This record gives sequence, C-alpha cells and structure tokens, in this order.
Amino acid sequence: MTPRTVKADEVMRRGRLVKAEQFADAAVAVEMLADQASDVADAYVTLGVHAGIAAADVVCAARLGEYSRGERSRPTTSPGCSFPNAAGSS
Repeated sequence: MTPRTVKADEVMRRGRLVKAEQFADAAVAVEMLADQASDVADAYVTLGVHAGIAAADVVCAARLGEYSRGERSRPTTSPGCSFPNAAGSS
C-alpha cells in the first residue's frame, strides 16, 4: 500500500501529541493494574506502538509540515522524514 502524506498544522500536531500521551499513559496504567506483566504484555506493547506512531507523526509534522497516513498500515516515519544519525548526517 502506498502511504499518503497529509499536511499538518499546529492543531494536528497538538492533537497527535495528546494521543501519544494518552496511549503512553494507558500503557503504564495497564501494566500497573496487572497481576503479572505477562498477563498484559500484548496490550502494553500495542499501546506503546500506538504512542510511538503518534509521536513520530508529531516529529514529522513539526519538521516537514506533513505526516504519513495510510489506510491500514503506515511506515514508521513519513516518506522523506529522515533524522540525522549520531554522526550528524541523514
């Protein structure tokens, strides 16, 4: 599936940041409420992945003014959304 890039404004960035925080907070709550971490491992990881996707959207939107939105799945970053490596090159 070919991802679609979508223009992002400040409202979108704030909204995705709120979503990232909600997913991260929910992951912590799920872990804290479980008797055993293994009981909720799948839910915890899924919430963490969603938090990461939302956070990546925020970073790409801030850096490029757009983010990638697919119908069913999406890459971890927007096309062309590259970040410098430790040496400082992208």
